[in-house]
Amino acid sequence: MPEVTFSTFKQFRRKVKARNEELEEALKEYFANGGIIRVQINSSKEWPKLIYPSERRLKYLIDKKREQRAELLRQKSQWQKRLQNAKLYHVVHFFKKYAEPVYWKHVAKLIIDSDYRHDATKVKLPAHLAGDERWKPMIKMFVENPEYRKQLCITFEESPIYRKNKKLARYSDQLLEFRKQESTRKIKELDAKIDALEKEVAILKKLLRWSRA
Repeated sequence: MPEVTFSTFKQFRRKVKARNEELEEALKEYFANGGIIRVQINSSKEWPKLIYPSERRLKYLIDKKREQRAELLRQKSQWQKRLQNAKLYHVVHFFKKYAEPVYWKHVAKLIIDSDYRHDATKVKLPAHLAGDERWKPMIKMFVENPEYRKQLCITFEESPIYRKNKKLARYSDQLLEFRKQESTRKIKELDAKIDALEKEVAILKKLLRWSRA
């Protein structure tokens, strides 16, 4: 009873005339992924016995694929969390600002100090981000230090960086948008890899049942 090795479905079909629709589809995909098989052929009219990959080998491959899938799912979860954080950024900081004394100092100055109100309006001070540790020091300096405030207004007015976009927090907005786009891209990329692994596992499970027959 000869054993024959195949690396393409075309080769397999030349030697094996028996039909098994489920395994044929699995073999096409398996070969397309670079797989090889070795079978024992009793007759061209009988479905052959699978020699390689063995049951042990197939179990190992299935376990490895499942481990890879679990790792990809972990990565996807992290990117989903980053995306969710980016989407909720403004909502979260809308409420966080109320816990910051510097925000209330800003509000008070807006009411009683016309010069401060003019400067804050000019630079579009992102006081709503007072709860963000990256912005809090700058906002605090702006509120409490008149010299810093005036210098920032001059920089804002004269710097070419702000010429096209008169908004002090535009970098923050750009960074937020970048995080959303990057997270969405990575999630799609990981979804494609996870789908591919799930298909490979499904194929290997079909071969596993064949190896046990």
